[in-house]
Order: sequence, then C-alpha cells, then structure tokens
Amino acid sequence: SSFEPPGGTWPLGPNGLMFDREFALVSPSGVVMQQRNCPRLVKLVPSIDVDAGVMRVVVSGEPELGTCEVGLGLDVMNGGELGAGCTMGECKGVNVRLCGEDTVVGMHGGGRGSGSMNDDAIDAWFTRAVRAPCSLVRQRAGTRRSVAKGFRGDPNPSPHVLGVDETHAIGLANSAQILLVSAASVGHLQGLVDARRHAERGDNDDDTIPRVVVRPSRFRPNVVVEGSVHVDTGGPALAPYEEEGVAWRSLELVSHLPNDSTAAGSNPRRVTKLAAVRRCERCSMVGIEQANGERTPEPMLSLAAFR
Repeated sequence: SSFEPPGGTWPLGPNGLMFDREFALVSPSGVVMQQRNCPRLVKLVPSIDVDAGVMRVVVSGEPELGTCEVGLGLDVMNGGELGAGCTMGECKGVNVRLCGEDTVVGMHGGGRGSGSMNDDAIDAWFTRAVRAPCSLVRQRAGTRRSVAKGFRGDPNPSPHVLGVDETHAIGLANSAQILLVSAASVGHLQGLVDARRHAERGDNDDDTIPRVVVRPSRFRPNVVVEGSVHVDTGGPALAPYEEEGVAWRSLELVSHLPNDSTAAGSNPRRVTKLAAVRRCERCSMVGIEQANGERTPEPMLSLAAFR
C-alpha cells in the first residue's frame, strides 16, 4: 500500500518523510507481513489527514469493508517521537527479515493515538482486510536497525566519505528511510521488457504473451525524480541510471517558506541535505504489480539479462 501526498509535497521529520515506513502489520507470531506472502496488502489504500491527526485506510474495490481510522498521536504531530516514554519491557519485539537481514525491531503496540477506533477494532479491521490474522504495530523511537553501508560496489566505505554518521539508522525500510527511483531508468527498463516480449512473440505476433507495464511503484520508492529536456544538448535532462553516479551521492531539497518567515526582501527557503548510503539490492518485490498483486516474471528477467 502507498500514499501519494496531495500536491506532491510532504513534510520531513527527523527520520525522513513524516509517518513513512513507520507502520507494519505483523502475524500472531510477530513476523512482519509482506506482499510476497500476503498479496492482499496491495489493496490497502491509506491516506493521511495531518490536520485531523488520523490515517485512514480503505480496501480498493471493497467498499463494504468501510474505513479504518488510526490516530497518529499528538506527541508525534507536535514534533515528538512515538513511544518516548516506553521501556523495552512495555514494547513488542518483532522479528523482521528484510532483503536477507534478520533482526529484531522494537515496536510500540499501544498508545497509537486517539483515532476513532481502538487498538482491538483496528486489528480486527486489518484482519478482515488482508484475510489473515494480524496486528498493526508502529516503530518505536530509539529501537532502529543500523544502516548497512555500501555504494557502487564498495561494501564498507567510510561513512564520512558519504557524509553519513555511523549512528544513522532506519526503521521499517529495506535499505534506507528514503528510496529514490529515476523515471528515466524505469522508462529504459520498460523498453527492455518490451523488446524481450517482442523477441518471444517472433513473427507470429502472439497475443497470448501479455505486455508487462513497469511503473515506478514496483520499486516501492518514496521519491521519484525526472527531468525534461537538457538546456544545452536538447537531449533528456536525466539519463537512465544517472542517479547511480558520484554526482548523486548527495541531494539538496529546497523548500520555499512563507514570505513573512524572514526579513522583507529576502528569499525565504530551507535547504535539507540528503546523503546517499547505498544502492538498493535487487528484490523479487519488483515482480508484484502494485495495482492488483499479480506476480510477473518481468521486469526481473530483463534486469538480470541487462545488468
């Protein structure tokens, strides 16, 4: 499930995009559920009402299940962190396996905010929605996994070279709190997938081989970058896979502030600097169509043949 902010803007918090990669569904044994073993997760459609302090979730195509409302918590909305006063004895330890990594993540099982539904009702709703017993949990502050560092083949570069503090860590993300995907790279991959399909069809123009559409959502990004036309060359402003180059080891995000936030006549803005930690490893999740949960051998086949 994913949420696309209205207007394309969203606030940054101390751990990345606000509320992103914070929630998870866990089985009765405490294992985080993933689309690989629970395809109905793709049908969950969340939206966040920051003003009301509520996350609302519906099931795509099944209005009879209604809406689940989860309180976001006033302490978090006001810039605090969830579970700041919670000791490890009061929190749930959840076994997590992400991209081959086994770890235990401290989760905050209670105090999820003052939404219109209590914890038991929330868990019951998600159990009906995904058709499997589960509970909604949320990342607890101070119990995050360490970032596994590596960039362009270097398995253990100095974090100071990357501009990354060794203490930086992640919550319920695979490799980092922010995953960036280039629209140009996805478009190039679509061309490879189409070419492979054409070769398989041959001269018979076999329509039994369906076309696989490769969308950025298959890679589960929270940032998608794209460019139009280069002002000097007339070619694409962003070439496929250019984001893997050295020039992209850091990014600056510029937010323009209200005019009354600084002295008159100035250009009010805030600059947030992000450092690249690693390339995201190849994962079978890209074979799941996010619109319906269907598994397809592409684009993994074309990716494996190309690089």
